[in-house]
Amino acid sequence: MLRIETVQPRPKQTEIITLADGNVVIDRPGHQLRVEQTPRHLDPTQFRFLDYLADAVDRTRVHDDIALDVWGAIVTPDILHTTATRVRRALGAYAALLQTQRTIGYKLLGKLPPKEDG
Repeated sequence: MLRIETVQPRPKQTEIITLADGNVVIDRPGHQLRVEQTPRHLDPTQFRFLDYLADAVDRTRVHDDIALDVWGAIVTPDILHTTATRVRRALGAYAALLQTQRTIGYKLLGKLPPKEDG
């Protein structure tokens, strides 16, 4: 007997994500990143990378899951690293929101981490 299963739609995403006390805004419908109310350029892949991490603020996303969701395939660590670097550049003073979890993946923080004494 043939069985047909329906694919459940993804849960509705929040349209606007705010981080760092509202200083960083991810506008999903507009595909735009704003930092301190200034639009920052991200190419479509960079925006998908940031958007994927924004679905799980303060939680680590592993490399393979990021690659499959953003690129639709497994990609090299260099591609992930380059994309993360470009997103950090766009975040400017808020670059520390994007954390590298060495050998695991990446995490997007909701607030800037405290500055280390050095």
